[in-house]
Amino acid sequence: MYRSNIRKHVLIVLFLFFQGNLLADLTKPILTVGKLTQQPVIDGTLSVVEWSNCTRVSDYVVWTGDYYIPDSVVTWLGYDDQNLYLAFKGYFRDKQAFDHFLEEKKPIDSHLWGRHSVGFILGDGKSNIHVMAGPTLSLMDFKNGDLAWNGEYDFQASIAEDHWVGEFSIPFSNLDLNNAPEGQTLNLTLKRTLPSGVSSNWTGQITLESQKPVGINFGRWRKPQPGKNKIEIHLTNNLQSTQEVTCKIELIPFHGPPQYLNERRANGSSDMILPMRYAPLTFEQTIAIKTGESFSGSVDYNLPHESNYYATLWIEDDGGTILRRTTPYWFSIANNSERIDDLKRMLGEVESSGQDQKVPELLEAYQQNLKSLMDQKQAYWADQRWDVLSQKLDDLYLKVSRLYHRSRNTSPGGNQNSSGYGITLTHSLNKVKKDHHYADP
Repeated sequence: MYRSNIRKHVLIVLFLFFQGNLLADLTKPILTVGKLTQQPVIDGTLSVVEWSNCTRVSDYVVWTGDYYIPDSVVTWLGYDDQNLYLAFKGYFRDKQAFDHFLEEKKPIDSHLWGRHSVGFILGDGKSNIHVMAGPTLSLMDFKNGDLAWNGEYDFQASIAEDHWVGEFSIPFSNLDLNNAPEGQTLNLTLKRTLPSGVSSNWTGQITLESQKPVGINFGRWRKPQPGKNKIEIHLTNNLQSTQEVTCKIELIPFHGPPQYLNERRANGSSDMILPMRYAPLTFEQTIAIKTGESFSGSVDYNLPHESNYYATLWIEDDGGTILRRTTPYWFSIANNSERIDDLKRMLGEVESSGQDQKVPELLEAYQQNLKSLMDQKQAYWADQRWDVLSQKLDDLYLKVSRLYHRSRNTSPGGNQNSSGYGITLTHSLNKVKKDHHYADP
């Protein structure tokens, strides 16, 4: 059974302040982790059977929040009365490059930042443990900032042709808990680091439940297009009765780049300010899944504006409890209307200057080109070829800019050299110290 209910959600308060700012929290994805009936063997092989009932996480986004980690990583989570279980599968594209940065196993608590590693930060609000481990079983850990502390857990790893696997068994006693805090919320960060400097985290909250009512897997946010879009989902009902869940997407349109706050050294931002232009949009789809059955499909949403969008997807049960919330993500529909207005302004200034004899011929060609693109603008939007229009406008912008700068040449008599832009603006370079920017000949 599948029922769709799509609606536009307008917040009146925000409607009154379109030009205001909204503080968006980047740290609260939510994950429900089910209790395992069979303990997985920690051997670094990632057996499909042993980990199949675990919760799967794959939405690793870099700290800027607008693209996924290039070499993808998938993590599985489960627990029993005594342990939390984590398995990482980190992909790579070049085995030779991967092997180049491999190192022999190092003593406990050796430095692992900037190397191949996976890890986690787990806390219950009173204390937290931070663990990092590499494919050759090097490991470092600390508790509440104390690097001298060494915890109790098992870690094993293996390396294949296009990925490596790391598996953890983590006793809850490391957090001074006698057993699993069932029904409680824990703070968790999952980490994957690459020698290239590209790294990503999944940071959010997990709730340990006696059983996982609905298995949930998400696809990635696709490159957005004007109008209708979708994101794939896969749901499995593990309970003995039909389960009804509601999938929700919230889109916050904003203009300009987000402003990142609370950055600390090499860590990412925990918050961003979004300069809003339109009211938020909410799209809902309700799905009923029979016992033991699955649903594979998509959640549909609409992008009506040329804007940046801050997107969040979550799934609720029929009682309104959030079972899963994705990592927030933001993407852009290029503001081609603004680019067209800019081109019209530049061409108008060129026409009014009337300096270069070659200008009228080029000016007429560029004006006709722009008019053609303006006439086709709605067709590009309707056909979801907005990126094609963006590229054509970029190409035209380069040509118009050359003409624009030549017509604004501030040198006496104008610049008659067709290869020059003229001088409209100068910048000065202040050397911080001798030969800081330029080496000796």
